[in-house]
Amino acid sequence: MRDQLERVPSGAEPAPPGIGPAEVENARKDRALLVVVYEAQLNSLARVVEQRKAREAAEKAEREWPGFTQKQPYAILLLDNLREEADTHRAAAELLKSSRDLAGIEMDRLRRKAKQAAEAVRRASAAVESTAAGTDARAAATWRLEAARGQAQAAGEALVASDLAARAFDEKLSVAQAQLRLTERKLAALSGPVAISTADVEEAHRRLETFRLQRDRELQSLLEVSARAHKERDTAAKALEALRTAGTVADNSPARDQALLLAEARLRAAEVRVQSIGAQVQILTLLLSHYHNMLVESWTWRHTALAGTDPDARQEARRQLLETVKNLTLWSSRSTAQANEVRSALQEQDQRVQAVSGSEVERHEQNARAALRDHEVALERERDEIARRLARLDHWQRDFTDVLSTRSIPEIGADLLVRVKDVAVRVWNYELLTIEDKTEVDGKTVTTSRGITVGKSIGAALLILLGYRLLAFVSGRAERVLVSRFEVGEEEGKTFRRWANALGLVALLALTLNIARIPLTVFAFAGGALAIGIGFGTQTLIKNLISGMIVLVERNVRVGDIIEVEGITGRVTSVNVRSSTVRGFDGVESMIPNSVLLEQKVTNWTLTNADLQRVVKVGVAYGTPVREVARILAECAERHPAVLDHPAAQVVFEDFGDNALMFGLYFWLNLAPGVSATQVMSDLRFLIEERLREAGISIPFTQRDVHLATARPLKVEVVPAGSTPA
Repeated sequence: MRDQLERVPSGAEPAPPGIGPAEVENARKDRALLVVVYEAQLNSLARVVEQRKAREAAEKAEREWPGFTQKQPYAILLLDNLREEADTHRAAAELLKSSRDLAGIEMDRLRRKAKQAAEAVRRASAAVESTAAGTDARAAATWRLEAARGQAQAAGEALVASDLAARAFDEKLSVAQAQLRLTERKLAALSGPVAISTADVEEAHRRLETFRLQRDRELQSLLEVSARAHKERDTAAKALEALRTAGTVADNSPARDQALLLAEARLRAAEVRVQSIGAQVQILTLLLSHYHNMLVESWTWRHTALAGTDPDARQEARRQLLETVKNLTLWSSRSTAQANEVRSALQEQDQRVQAVSGSEVERHEQNARAALRDHEVALERERDEIARRLARLDHWQRDFTDVLSTRSIPEIGADLLVRVKDVAVRVWNYELLTIEDKTEVDGKTVTTSRGITVGKSIGAALLILLGYRLLAFVSGRAERVLVSRFEVGEEEGKTFRRWANALGLVALLALTLNIARIPLTVFAFAGGALAIGIGFGTQTLIKNLISGMIVLVERNVRVGDIIEVEGITGRVTSVNVRSSTVRGFDGVESMIPNSVLLEQKVTNWTLTNADLQRVVKVGVAYGTPVREVARILAECAERHPAVLDHPAAQVVFEDFGDNALMFGLYFWLNLAPGVSATQVMSDLRFLIEERLREAGISIPFTQRDVHLATARPLKVEVVPAGSTPA
């Protein structure tokens, strides 16, 4: 096919009348495609043979592997090498499977294309048969038939080439799978004890040092390249500045514009190269410093976690390795983000290259693209290195779990105790929130941050609890002393104890927060809305609290006083922090908010003393000797022990009533606890009724005169029993 193409140059191939240049060129392209397809078939056949030999060798190695010759326990480095080898074969197998799937999709597409080409051949053959022989149309149809056959041949050979490529992928996949099976057999053979020794750690450190020296040489070489790049950038910047200030070329001339365009492209390419190399230097510097130190320390932690005898040290080593995994994961995420940014810059750069294709500026834009590509390669290399390290650390974590399963019960208990202690310490030191304090130092405001931990909060709660228990004990003792020695009433003693506990709790809270170094500003975290809500919610509470303090100070209402407020009359039994308790004469206790005692009208019957005047009224019939009635009433008052002698009871002839002569017995009582004015008045009424009855004095009842309207005669009718009146 190559010889045919060389014998007939493009455009020189004869064609019958009716065949256009486009058809001729398409036929030539089909033959050129056959050259490419045949070359692909030859390459695929060579790969199939090569991979078949590799598969046979891998399968033979798998069958004939005799096992490890060294004795147990095996070296930990051997285990690591086999794990990395297995990960490599596994990743290669997954990649080959994906490539084989894509090859299958391509074969389906080529199969459809070959079918279409065969249909085109049948249509072209029918066209030849339907035209008269010896005519130009017959010659054109015959030419088109040959062209369709060539196209069908190209499609068929392309399908064969795709099938050969798929076979090559299958052979290569079989090689990777055989190698993976052999590696997994070796790993399975290492299921026995694997020891890590100090020599293994030292060997790992030597390998890491070799790795560091290699990267250090790369860094030194890159620094030299960076110096040259900076020099090139400075040269480009000076050239552009000189061109802008030069006066040899007329302003706004095409030559000047082209020269400026080239100089600007050169400078921009140099800037991109400087930035790219700077980023690569930063990547290598991080790998040499932070990453290298992390790897060295990880081996020390691995040795401690696997072979250490101190449970605390083993737990700390595992924690450090988990922290390393966390840091590497963050590092990988950052590297991925940077790679995405570089890819975006590469896409933009590709657009610039296409925009200036064929011009002198293209060379500089290509240089800028190459610099960005170098940066992308460095980031991919960094991500691959971190991915391999994360995979190794994942294996290490599984090793820790396997080692734990082989430990004795005392060792497991010690490790569990360390873990519990570690969790407890972390929970104890967990910061619930962070606060900032501002202090003045030499006229300058210094802001310091301080965390509120779970430990501080629990310590403060325990301190408050113990302090309040002590406060309650002291206030209880003080209450008993006041009642027993200073003749303070029991209810007043209880009130004192409640208020002492409340005020002491406030002081205890302030003292505890100060000792725990928790400022009051910590409670401002709730924010404006919540603070306003709390303010409205506690407004009434604070209002009643302050009112209660005022009531206690003014002593206008005390425990034991008889008051009347908002239609409630009774004796005050307690004055608490929020409200006061009033026990009515009917035994019902009412809670009166302290603010009501200040804002509403309150009648205190016993404010200055407990003496209270009451009156019992009685009526006697007209004609009764009034002096005798007055004497009897006074005698009844004298006979009752609760009626005070001073001031003496007084009998008042109050009124001439409709049906009786009205008298009032006015007397005084001392409303001490246990004395009921209602009961005293009832007793006096019993005495008065008894004495008046003995003296023959009657207490009249109400009398009424009934008047009948006689505007017309009243009808009087005698009705027999059992009959109905008319």
